[in-house]
Amino acid sequence: MILYKLCNKLKRKRRNNIFKKSISCSHNDFKIVGNTVIAGQCYIIDMDHGMRKEELISKQDNSAKAVIIGNDVWIGANATILKGPLIHDGAVIAVHNAESRKQNEEN
Repeated sequence: MILYKLCNKLKRKRRNNIFKKSISCSHNDFKIVGNTVIAGQCYIIDMDHGMRKEELISKQDNSAKAVIIGNDVWIGANATILKGPLIHDGAVIAVHNAESRKQNEEN
């Protein structure tokens, strides 16, 4: 799914700027509070697959955890947001960065 297309309604109501070629794969829950800028070519996914050796990966269930992006957040170009983070209000995710955990408000 292309995040740019999915969030057109979000952009108008909450003043989000989501640039082209940003990708989101949402299995569970994906939330942007508002006033957020997501630069181009970002990848946001709220799931991954199992990794048990005894079973083919294609046969394993997905594991999903919500991605929540707070108010007034800037996500730089080519950033990757993996399952489970809570990105607090006012956060800046650097260019080419990967986030997969809850952020402290001081970060």
